[in-house]
Amino acid sequence: MIRPVTIYRAIVASVGLGAVVAAAGPVSGQTSSLTTRMATVDGRQIRVRTAGLESRKERQAVIVFESGATLPLETWDSILPKVATFAPVVAYDRVGTGSSPWDSLPQTPERIVARLQQLLTTLDVRPPYMLVGHSWGGALIRYFGGAHPSDVVGMVYIDPTDLTESRAEELAVFQSIGSNAAARDSFYNMMERAMLNSPPALRSEGATTMAILKRDVAERNLPSAPPVPTTVIVAGKPSVLPPTGLPFDAKRFAEASYADRLRSLRRWVREPGQFIVATNSGHMIHLSEPGLVIDAIRRLVR
Repeated sequence: MIRPVTIYRAIVASVGLGAVVAAAGPVSGQTSSLTTRMATVDGRQIRVRTAGLESRKERQAVIVFESGATLPLETWDSILPKVATFAPVVAYDRVGTGSSPWDSLPQTPERIVARLQQLLTTLDVRPPYMLVGHSWGGALIRYFGGAHPSDVVGMVYIDPTDLTESRAEELAVFQSIGSNAAARDSFYNMMERAMLNSPPALRSEGATTMAILKRDVAERNLPSAPPVPTTVIVAGKPSVLPPTGLPFDAKRFAEASYADRLRSLRRWVREPGQFIVATNSGHMIHLSEPGLVIDAIRRLVR
């Protein structure tokens, strides 16, 4: 199921956070062992932050981070320096986010996957990769891992957007609280209104994301997940939609949606990966419980 509660909170919160970070300006030069610079990929400037690439050992996995919707690479500041002490790392701004200029094209998963692969090639960062994705970035690492399964040795999903369940399964959650398809449509209308005041590039990414979310599972071109160790970290504090203007009980829906979300995401785990509920966190787990995320990455690296 698509989890409307989580997606609404993710998009609204991330648009705000992205704006704050952008206003503060990019971090440049050296940050501990981290280096931030612009790389030219297919004629486009991509801002990238790396560490440990020069001292990488033979066949050592590089940890590649994919941010949530509209978020710049600074979203990883709470964990990147620590992860860089035990593995090479790459984080970047997708086109249209942070300091990577927008090319005015819809940022579809296929386009993002292709550009990330080009970026890694430009940086001479060869596989294997361990992918870490938050929120919409979780869906994006699924697309990347499915497109390049032999290049990936591990996956860490942080409160990911779930594209694996059908429209019928999503509607079943609404029906379980006595509601119907009209309630689902009301939610999507509300979420689209929430994005109207975003900058054009971020609004475009949100619109592309929404278009995918509205499709049924068979229409999302979602590839099979790579058969590699996989950890899923889920927020322990379920989000609740603002009740104003909704034709259903927001609290009951949050409870039903969260229970169904847990059932679905448990199926993603592949040992020695784990299913972890971050009991003290909402959607931004890597900010509120960074140690939990760092330990999960370290465990898969080992």
